[in-house]
Amino acid sequence: MPNANTPRPPAPTAHLREFLSYEAMRLECDAVKATFPSWCTVETKVLGHSEEGRELVAFHVWPRGKGKAQPTLWVDANMHAGELVGTNVVVAQFSELARLLTQGTPAAQEFRDVNYVFLPRVCPDGAECAFSNGLVNRSNPRDARAADELGPHWKRACLVEKRARPEHRLALLQSPRRVGVMRRRNAAGVWTMDDEHPALLRRRTWNDKGPFFDVFPEGRIENFDGVNVPPAHRVDRNETDLNRNFPYLWESDRPGHRSGRFPGSEPESRALIEYSSRLPQIYFWMNYHTFGGVYIRPPEDKPDSSLPRLDASIYEALDAELERLTGYPAVSGYSEFLYEPGVPLPGTLSDWAYFGLGAYSYVCELWDLPARLGRLERPFIKRYAPWSTEQWRKLFLFDKNSNGGLLFGHPWLPYEHPQLGAVEVSELPAVFGIQNPPQSLIEDVIAPQLEVFRFLVRIAPRTSLTARVRSEQTTTLTLANEGFLPSFISKQKNKAFGPQSILVHGAKATLAFDDLDGYAPLNTGWLDFAANGSGMRTSFQLDMSHADFAQEVRVVFPRGATHVLSRP
Repeated sequence: MPNANTPRPPAPTAHLREFLSYEAMRLECDAVKATFPSWCTVETKVLGHSEEGRELVAFHVWPRGKGKAQPTLWVDANMHAGELVGTNVVVAQFSELARLLTQGTPAAQEFRDVNYVFLPRVCPDGAECAFSNGLVNRSNPRDARAADELGPHWKRACLVEKRARPEHRLALLQSPRRVGVMRRRNAAGVWTMDDEHPALLRRRTWNDKGPFFDVFPEGRIENFDGVNVPPAHRVDRNETDLNRNFPYLWESDRPGHRSGRFPGSEPESRALIEYSSRLPQIYFWMNYHTFGGVYIRPPEDKPDSSLPRLDASIYEALDAELERLTGYPAVSGYSEFLYEPGVPLPGTLSDWAYFGLGAYSYVCELWDLPARLGRLERPFIKRYAPWSTEQWRKLFLFDKNSNGGLLFGHPWLPYEHPQLGAVEVSELPAVFGIQNPPQSLIEDVIAPQLEVFRFLVRIAPRTSLTARVRSEQTTTLTLANEGFLPSFISKQKNKAFGPQSILVHGAKATLAFDDLDGYAPLNTGWLDFAANGSGMRTSFQLDMSHADFAQEVRVVFPRGATHVLSRP
């Protein structure tokens, strides 16, 4: 076992430069794990296995040792198959924690007061599919539905081999069997070649003169009736969206939401539910997605006025700081991120994390492409509305100047399709430049999220136990919470698990006390005047006889740390 003076291995850096395949992600995380100080406990937890047998791995960190219960921060990413850069962010935060803990400076001590769960890739099968052949699924590349349930749909496959693109550092673009797109001329089509940039295939507007095209996935139509061509989004291997498969607000009968056969029906979502449900100390859950440049939080189905006043006040404070740190707006799902006004998204992870576990939670849509194209509308969901010709042209120039022309300009090759007739086949690898940033910008996307990570550690409850001998017979114990969040974390945590008391275990008795508040502000709608004094209870004192104290006293904060103090 290395001692404190043993040099640590250098931090790996591949996650700063390139997107990671499953194998590369595992190697990078193992290398990061090796950089932690020897006094930390860092365990690779296999939470479950995907349908294709890949391990769903999380890295659980106990800076003060595995036996030390503490408030716990959970971060994960890549539950949607093509949303790859979130993995890079989680690996970077994992590496940042190792760096901070290794420093050993007084400023770094606060990072020892929190436990951590890092889950870099929730959907390994889906991500690997996007890497290997370009098939982008919503989540998992599988579908157990019968043919009559599916109806006519696209079975994606490579019909025309593609040329290698050695100028790009992406394994996918070296595979000739990668799957692309097809276009078919149609005077009623909704796509056209831009007259200013002919390599740009964009949405048609009223000023365009054609030619016009229909655009479909490369492949063939399953269950084809000879007449009805299915829309491009109706594709194979897309039965369930993992972010509709969690228990809160889950619905089975909403068309288009792909919620799964029952809550937790998928091995990946079920693994998250089972492991996190054993961690009542989770105080914050960050779920990384792409793209947009926004933080989205609960609730999805009701306004903030429905939340407990303390929880709503804390969310307001978190919103403001997240936006300050990153420039991303922080919004409630209900007020600014419903695809259909008044229709909440069912079964999302962030809603379940808050309402089911009582943890403050956000979805972060990384990569602010809409803002870079001039989309600054509010409510935020409007930024995903169809792009104008000017915005398509901005994207074309951005791709040319910052992405090596990866998205546009691939040759269109003729092909006689057995169902559609004459078509042309090409590709639009939107995962690399639209859904995710260009690889050259990965580190720019990561940098503000490291600030966010440090902020999320600093908001944790920070409980302490100290003692002062008052006389030969009496010792005064001081129990305090110096943290932002209360020791009970949230009012919703008490609803989810039931209120629990602080327990003080002495030699002769166990005493129970109410939880402690933090310094988080309580927004009552009034200014907070100094003359009002302190209305929150953040500490209290308890006198114990030395007989009660015996050799030690043990204090348990049920949602956080346990403190043991020997008799002075």
